[in-house]
Amino acid sequence: MAQEGAPPVLIIRPADRTAGLGLAEIWQYRHLFYWLTWRDIKVRYKRTMMGMLWALFQPLALATVLTFAVGLIARFPASDVPLPVFLLAGITVWSMFAAIVQLMSNSLQANTALISKVYFPRMTVVLSSAGIPLMDFLVMYGLLLVACVVFGATISPLFPLSILFALLGAMLGIGVGLWLATLNTKYPDSRFLVPVILQAGMFASPVIYSLNLVPEAWQPIVAINPMVGIIEGFRYCVFGQGMLDWRMGAVSVAAAVVVLVTGVWRFQRDEKELIDAL
Repeated sequence: MAQEGAPPVLIIRPADRTAGLGLAEIWQYRHLFYWLTWRDIKVRYKRTMMGMLWALFQPLALATVLTFAVGLIARFPASDVPLPVFLLAGITVWSMFAAIVQLMSNSLQANTALISKVYFPRMTVVLSSAGIPLMDFLVMYGLLLVACVVFGATISPLFPLSILFALLGAMLGIGVGLWLATLNTKYPDSRFLVPVILQAGMFASPVIYSLNLVPEAWQPIVAINPMVGIIEGFRYCVFGQGMLDWRMGAVSVAAAVVVLVTGVWRFQRDEKELIDAL
């Protein structure tokens, strides 16, 4: 029983995360998520002459180089879609996925000073790192539409549905990013492998080629990669050409959901251990 006139006692307990994977607490701190996302966007383009136009430079430069390498040197047939637009569609989705994975995997180390000063759900920092890639995707998405008009590519009536495949790619990237944020904190050397794996993943996914060019016997094996169904589905919705197989789509959806849910669960389970390791 507290004595009269004694100062109040504040007891701090960890949030109950037995339900909803702790997402209720993250929603409670959603204002911090908005602030961190906006901070990253402003810092990235601060004092740059081109500002957000830099979001267009990298995909345009990559599409130009690949158009020359794939079309003129390798003479690699893509499809009836003009090659620059075909490549840009794959780059748009893959760049978003790769950037989400890369930024989220290093987010805890990049925000150590903030994390060590005050309590908030640490996952907020990791999730906010996906803000820049998602914003860049919207810019590239508009660029893709303009490129279709400039190069005379036929735009499918399903074009608006392509955003669903992009969201599926973002889900998969966030799930992978959460897993890697956990691994990179426990095993710092793993961060050097992430760019290598992403580079290899780009060529293992149909970014610069169509799945139609893969021998039919190998297509089920290649389709195990969830990004295959996402990129092929995205292109099909944009151009109305390519492969849209429900089995590939099912693999992509299942992989995105499982990786995201398990990534959230693993991060929440190991959060205290992760912060102690920073």
